[in-house]
Amino acid sequence: MKKRFWLGVLALTLVFGLVFVSCDEADDNGGDGFIGGTLNLSGQVWGWDYDGDDSYDWVQFTGDRATVTSDVGGSGSITNGQLSFSVGTPSVLGNIQQQLFIDGLVMEEWFNDFSLSPSSARGAVIEGLRSMPGGGALHNGWASGNFFESVVYIYVDRDVRMTGTGRTITFECNCEEWHSECNCEEWDGDCYCVGTTITRNFDLNLTAGWNVITVIEELNPTGRIETLEITPGASPRARWTLWYS
Repeated sequence: MKKRFWLGVLALTLVFGLVFVSCDEADDNGGDGFIGGTLNLSGQVWGWDYDGDDSYDWVQFTGDRATVTSDVGGSGSITNGQLSFSVGTPSVLGNIQQQLFIDGLVMEEWFNDFSLSPSSARGAVIEGLRSMPGGGALHNGWASGNFFESVVYIYVDRDVRMTGTGRTITFECNCEEWHSECNCEEWDGDCYCVGTTITRNFDLNLTAGWNVITVIEELNPTGRIETLEITPGASPRARWTLWYS
């Protein structure tokens, strides 16, 4: 089973909250989740305060980071806890289909009939930002209980249609990650059980320039069932959260 970012969050029992994102005003002729030629991100940055019993509380980050960057260019900073970041055309463009490992999500494995048209389109993906000095990765998302949302930004050099047909996949899962009891005989090592992932159909129209999508995951630990959906646009609840390595 491929590990996606939010499943790693679940393993740590962390919970996410709301994002304030300022982007270029969407063009009326743009596709689903279209932003424009420049991606501008801003808002309050949040951190976590551990209060015991695997529980974390939201804490507003009030510090500074002189430099905020991404893997595909752009620049920004954090001042008094406020993020400001901007990127135009990415410094590196690649095969979109190869880059779409959104949160470790391998599109061809998790969806039937995955299609990217035209397949020759090139682009870039931003799942998170890096901050310096002091380190720390910034991710944009929300979670409550076993419900997770992860906001992902995609740049394409031409208009693209991306589609996929949902499927049901059986996999082995570590029971501890699902907060479930293992009905296995005791042995030295992790206990694994059978789980199920159900993905939903999606049909996204990406317009040349920056676009935004939200990856939604919902877990049912009792039945060890995970449902996954991809939707256009950014979750209105997502928060920029600073993670330390």
